[in-house]
Amino acid sequence: MELVFWQLSLALIIIIALLWFAAPIILRRYNRSKRHDAPRQKLPIANTSRLRAFPLYVQQVKRYKKLLAVVLGLHALLLVMMIILTGRPSSVAVVSPEVKNRDIVLCLDVSRSMYEYDVEIIKTYRTLARKFDGERLGLVLFDRSPAVIFPLTDDASLIDSKLALIEKALTPPGTLEYFDILSGTVVSNGQGSSLIGDGLASCIGRFDKLDSKRSRSIILGTDNQLAGTPILSLPEAAELAKQKDIRVYGIYPNSNKNREAEAAELKRTMLATSGDYYALRDKNTIPNIVQKIAAQDASRFKGTPRVTRTDQPQLLLYGMLVIIISLIIINWRLRI
Repeated sequence: MELVFWQLSLALIIIIALLWFAAPIILRRYNRSKRHDAPRQKLPIANTSRLRAFPLYVQQVKRYKKLLAVVLGLHALLLVMMIILTGRPSSVAVVSPEVKNRDIVLCLDVSRSMYEYDVEIIKTYRTLARKFDGERLGLVLFDRSPAVIFPLTDDASLIDSKLALIEKALTPPGTLEYFDILSGTVVSNGQGSSLIGDGLASCIGRFDKLDSKRSRSIILGTDNQLAGTPILSLPEAAELAKQKDIRVYGIYPNSNKNREAEAAELKRTMLATSGDYYALRDKNTIPNIVQKIAAQDASRFKGTPRVTRTDQPQLLLYGMLVIIISLIIINWRLRI
């Protein structure tokens, strides 16, 4: 156990010590000035020596002095407890919390053809993130090139705040925030835009600790409308994910029947990674993705050690309560 605010306790001890030494001097001077101003009249009482020699009187005086000493001792002990309590007694421990070994990269296509869907997919990502507990999540946006918004982390507040920032920036497109967020996704490489395969490959590269056995998943939001010449095609990127034992879950936003070929290819490649394919506006999309990812084996391991402080005032408070009750009883016996 240690005192968090030990400096405050030390300051109180110094103040009390100064008052302890200063009080007699102040009282002595006060009594002297009082005697000079108005001499005290003493009332003589006859035969007090016989009273003081009476056995019952002697017994009562001894009892009174003992109780008075106990009262002073309890007050001193109460003062010590209050000083310690002011310093906030706490126990310090180093804990290694259990962390689930699932890693999930949220991978979003932010090309021009996705303008009307991106906000809706980001909202879906936020809902998904709140469904997970302890998993590490990361976010990558891509168009011509990938931009990592945040790497894999299990900080739930950071994940939600970043997703909220992206949602705000994408509503509506064309704002300064929008161009600031997406500036890293439009770096020209001479290969066109909406490079789906390259985007997926960049998301695959976000996973770390490749030598450890972990469940790894990608949730890919795209309409699969290619507008350039990628280094890797979508099937090639899916094959790379399969080789690394990464499952890819596709969220397809476009309900246009003229785009059935893109939808079919996306579904085929997602299934090839042992992942799955979902329509954006399907009410079962979120629960199905959560269920599929949760079904993957997730052994637990010890996370980063953290120092924790736990306030421990209980013993002092109980002790002070006992002392106060004792003082009330003793004072009643003394008739103070």
